[in-house]
Amino acid sequence: MAQSGAVDAAPGTDYANSLIAITTVILILSSASIAARTYARHLRGTMSWGVDDGLAWVSYLALLANIIPNYILATSHALSPTPATAVEALRIQKAFTTVSYAFPVSMVAGKLSFLFLLRRVFTLNQPWFRTSWYAIFVVLFPCWLAMCFTWSALVGAGRLDPVWQYTYGVPLASFINTATDLAVLVLPIGVTKNLQLPVKQKAGVIGIFALGLVGTIASLVRAIRSVLPEAKHWAPHYHLYSEAALGVAEAGTVLICACLPILRPILRKALDATKRGLSLSLSTKSRTRTTFISLEDRGLGDGDGDGAPIVGKGSGAKNGGWKTEERDVRGVGY
Repeated sequence: MAQSGAVDAAPGTDYANSLIAITTVILILSSASIAARTYARHLRGTMSWGVDDGLAWVSYLALLANIIPNYILATSHALSPTPATAVEALRIQKAFTTVSYAFPVSMVAGKLSFLFLLRRVFTLNQPWFRTSWYAIFVVLFPCWLAMCFTWSALVGAGRLDPVWQYTYGVPLASFINTATDLAVLVLPIGVTKNLQLPVKQKAGVIGIFALGLVGTIASLVRAIRSVLPEAKHWAPHYHLYSEAALGVAEAGTVLICACLPILRPILRKALDATKRGLSLSLSTKSRTRTTFISLEDRGLGDGDGDGAPIVGKGSGAKNGGWKTEERDVRGVGY
């Protein structure tokens, strides 16, 4: 983390365009992920829909409610040294309020979607898996979400000192969030490693689940930043930019990782289509090559591979004293 001396390294830097770029990338990737997940469920039939799919959509809608305030911050001088106007300051305050509720909902819904997916895949037969599943569920839904909502409501009503919230509340919430990220990340890996699968397939499954490490890293960075002394933070507008960027990246990554394991029907369909196309292409080339060889063997080619007819004596129509042999070659592949 940069020291206080680095605050003046770029005093006039405006981070609005950077936040817009990061937010737009997350918007595109998350939208593509939820759309692909929905299409994959459609391919498997209506009976494949479950609670995890509904929670994934809740996470996506909450993520959109988290993304829109980022665009508001970027267009209201919240991320530049230029002071915001009174109207812009009001917009920034409303954006903060929206994010304080949307971010926890997106995170909890995304993680619960992943948990319910694990429950469908692995069931709850193993005692350690069942205990861990319920423990994570209880920490996420009633506890962490209620804590975030309560603090946001108290701060908005002026009944909780914002300094206390950022000194104690935010670090506590951040580290609990990171702990649940790690728990959700480790849970499927612990189950998958004991499955009787080929090494490559097992590595692929674990790799998909391990992609959640990206969101865990973002969560860990935010948690560490929240306990650092204020003197070690960057300039206020950069600090806000980094929090907004890390927050939307973390929420978006959780949703994407919750959708990736469902996309197997799409990948299989794309792979089958690729194989059919490749097979058709190879078959066409093979038939074409066989036809040219057959034509040359029958005296219809000139030996150059161009398929031109050879002119010679025969019983065809006259052509300047010579007769051209005519043959219908449709039966040999044309």
